Parts: sequence; structure tokens; C-alpha cells
Amino acid sequence: MFVRENEGEAEELAIIAHDIYPDEVQINTPLRPCGIDPLGEKELSEIKLCFKGLNAISVYESHKKYVKPISDTDTLKRRGKW
Repeated sequence: MFVRENEGEAEELAIIAHDIYPDEVQINTPLRPCGIDPLGEKELSEIKLCFKGLNAISVYESHKKYVKPISDTDTLKRRGKW
């Protein structure tokens, strides 16, 4: 998970990732509302370059499946927005 405070650590993390050679490297930034601003698509693309040679995917490149709620009323009730 990359944010402004740790984006400079990408190269060091990439070295570790190359050593352990995972099946996939997910390069994320917080996209849900929180107290930290997400990095932009351009910044994550630059970070992804550090992971060259690995199966790396950015959160901006992932394909999200559409999930249709079974019941809008039940969903709202579970989330306390009833």
C-alpha cells in the first residue's frame, strides 16, 4: 500500500520482492475515503516500474467485478443506514 509517506521506499521493496519472487505483486493506494490522500495513477505507474520482471498490477489497472446486491433494503439495514 503506497501513500506519499512511503512512495520513496518502492525501490527497496522491489528488491525484496525480486528476492522472494511472489506470484503477484499488488501495488495499491487507499481509494476508499480515509484520512490519507491516495497516490495518482501516474505515481503508481512509476512505482510499478521498480517491480519490472515481476507480475505486478496496480489498483488502477485491476478489473473490478460488478456485484449486484441481493436486496437493497437488506444491505442498507446491515450497514445501519436503515
